[in-house]
Amino acid sequence: MKINTKFDIEQIVYLTTDEDQKKRVIVTIQIYPGNKIVYGVQCGEVFTWHYTFELTLEKDILMTSTN
Repeated sequence: MKINTKFDIEQIVYLTTDEDQKKRVIVTIQIYPGNKIVYGVQCGEVFTWHYTFELTLEKDILMTSTN
């Protein structure tokens, strides 16, 4: 079975809801029944799980200007 993912391990991504738009690195990918994909991302010492729709390759500079 082959499953295509939008992001790859070691790729730099940003959270769509992060006001600071900090760089995060994809460190693990998990596949669940129904081909649901979640990405484990690392930012410094903080590790979190996110769905594809929460991640982007582009930094949202408008998000950072609202602070």
